[in-house]
Amino acid sequence: MKVETFTEIVELEPNTKLVFRLKQGRILKSLAQTVTLEPTPRGTTVKDQAEYEVSMGYLGKILRKLVLDRTIRKNFSVFLKSLKELAEFKEPAQTL
Repeated sequence: MKVETFTEIVELEPNTKLVFRLKQGRILKSLAQTVTLEPTPRGTTVKDQAEYEVSMGYLGKILRKLVLDRTIRKNFSVFLKSLKELAEFKEPAQTL
């Protein structure tokens, strides 16, 4: 199932914090996500806090239990892994 969302960034602290919310949606009535990045001696700790509400009444509640919770968790996991890799990316040393 493909779910397309449009979000807007409501707070940004470069390399530290990103907060965004759902701008419009069909299946999701609301979505708010906060991502924080914290450098550590061993890399970067990425933390995520997300809250969402489904629309479509009872059908939405059933979809949430059957599909959406798992799909959204998987999507957030891939997103956070990619973000961590970007945060820890180092340019290769240039040789002359």
